[in-house]
Amino acid sequence: MAQLLQQAKQSIKTKNNVSAKEMSMKKESGSWLVQKRLLPTFDTHPLSVGFALLDCVWCKQDDKIVVVVETVTDDPGVDEIPCMMVTTLRFIETARAWIKKAGGVCFAFDQLALRAPLGQNTVLLRGPKNCCEVNRHFGKPPGVPHSHTKPYMR
Repeated sequence: MAQLLQQAKQSIKTKNNVSAKEMSMKKESGSWLVQKRLLPTFDTHPLSVGFALLDCVWCKQDDKIVVVVETVTDDPGVDEIPCMMVTTLRFIETARAWIKKAGGVCFAFDQLALRAPLGQNTVLLRGPKNCCEVNRHFGKPPGVPHSHTKPYMR
């Protein structure tokens, strides 16, 4: 019995199946970027509504769908936001309320697949990469001249 199970495991490993991950990593399909950002758990940085608004206004992309593979949070520094369409993994409820109050649309990735199956009219955003507190400890050793690195113990 154990030998049959071992043979079954080996046949599964050597089988020539093209998985969804391998298909999404191909360069011609644009979903490899989303797949790449879904993989790491350490590099998930939240994105505020104000940051997404800044990027959309700066690039003049009012009619495009903003795609965020992180959490979208509320930004208390922003007074009003325009109408935007946002797709994300998670919303904070106050951010969702702000977007809906402005006349925008909040939806998940399965609804994005129905609206834009090829990823047309989408803008892929991510949060600030070095915003975590742990990144303050990286760099020159603390105490070295011109070092702004935070020591682990003070």
